[in-house]
Amino acid sequence: MSRLPSSETAEVEEHLLVCPQCQNDWQASERTIGYIRHAALAWERKRPAKTWWCRRLMWEMPKPVFVLAAAALCLLLAVAVARRGYAPPPLTAVVLQSARGAAGTSDPQVRAGNPFLLSLDLTGLEAAEQYGVEIVTSTGEVTFQTNAMPSNRKATLTVGQGLRPGSYFIRLYTPQQELVREYNLTALR
Repeated sequence: MSRLPSSETAEVEEHLLVCPQCQNDWQASERTIGYIRHAALAWERKRPAKTWWCRRLMWEMPKPVFVLAAAALCLLLAVAVARRGYAPPPLTAVVLQSARGAAGTSDPQVRAGNPFLLSLDLTGLEAAEQYGVEIVTSTGEVTFQTNAMPSNRKATLTVGQGLRPGSYFIRLYTPQQELVREYNLTALR
């Protein structure tokens, strides 16, 4: 089968001439290979012929045409979506204020999966050029992290990807990574 280096081929051929067991094994493998080739040819003959247009598209047409056709299809789909007037969901404004005690307060809520505008009250905090903001799940997994620039004693930012349903904590950090505030937030279905 021409798979051995020439130095080993001579040794194997010499052994085949004198060993009856290896001769039998070699003949059996040759018969098996013949059966496989015969079955493959029979299968090729029985396989249904492709229609003329299928053969033409798949084998005779250059591959760049397929790429151009796919790009044109994507462009048509984008135009159709744009004409339909797709508009992203409106931003929900969420204002988080620091309050002592829980009497009369409820957790702010957003709709899960929708983007929202987050406004954090900075009253009572030392002035800083920016604050670190992160949103974590109730198990402590960070789902969103950014920096917010303060303006008029508030830090406002957009959370564009939305949140999965569940309870969250919004944490506010100084530039030195010191946690200064933590707010609750619930994302509802």
